[in-house]
Amino acid sequence: TDFKLDIDYPYAPPAPEFFNTSPQKIPYSNNKIKYRHYGKTIEFLLDKAAVHEDEKERDLLIKLIANHMKKSYIVWNKDSVTDDKILEDIEDLSKGKIKCTEMQLADTKDILFRNKKKPQPIPDNTQRRKFQKPDDRSKQQQR
Repeated sequence: TDFKLDIDYPYAPPAPEFFNTSPQKIPYSNNKIKYRHYGKTIEFLLDKAAVHEDEKERDLLIKLIANHMKKSYIVWNKDSVTDDKILEDIEDLSKGKIKCTEMQLADTKDILFRNKKKPQPIPDNTQRRKFQKPDDRSKQQQR
């Protein structure tokens, strides 16, 4: 009706321009993810770890990131991965800023064992019947 109806509104009627506007475009990043199974966050973490000042903390951060990369690789590919492959990927993602030669990562069996979900118990609703109020029992017996 193009807002031409003669209606008594209890409040101010909405303006037609309000319904004709389109929402703003959401800006998407055009950054390419080099290894999709690791994600963009790993690239960001490696950049931060490369410039970390404390040697011990930096080595610990790199080891934690490498273990997470190994988990991500196994979840994505379902194959076993060598530590050398992860360390090569770290060097590649950090553009040579991080060089890892000797680093022992978590064992693949441990990662796979931790990822398995425990089966959830099936609830048994028979307990509800045993603990009814005395009034409810007498009503059920009368039926």
